[in-house]
Amino acid sequence: MKKIALVSYNRFIRGENGWHEREGRKVFLLHETRDIQIQISEIKKLKPFVNPVVAKIEENWKELQTILPIIDQLVIYVGASGSERAIELAADSDFPLEKLTFVMCDCFLPEKINLLERKGFQSVRVLMCDCGGTQEMRKIFYNFLENGTLD
Repeated sequence: MKKIALVSYNRFIRGENGWHEREGRKVFLLHETRDIQIQISEIKKLKPFVNPVVAKIEENWKELQTILPIIDQLVIYVGASGSERAIELAADSDFPLEKLTFVMCDCFLPEKINLLERKGFQSVRVLMCDCGGTQEMRKIFYNFLENGTLD
């Protein structure tokens, strides 16, 4: 059974986090299931000096650790406002580069590309997307469930 994980600090479908399955293909979804403004205000109350995007990325990454050993492909959205933390966490893991895809908007793109190069990710697949990554991540989610591919 083919399994992938999609990770974003934004919401991109109406669906809960966890496993979604269709015809032997499984997607582990980790995205924000609440309104982004509610999420930001909650994080700021609990951690007033922490970037809410970084906090969400770290929360997602902690949950992702439990399934990394069993997935065939990992797709991570890297947007603006501190999301470079996702690149750093991926670099600190031992997840195989050939199984990793970054979905990126062009916000602060030179900084993201520079960080990818510094972390040794020159060969990693990068898909460009809209700001927020909503359309591209949604497309990947449904394409994979329908036909088993990311494209």
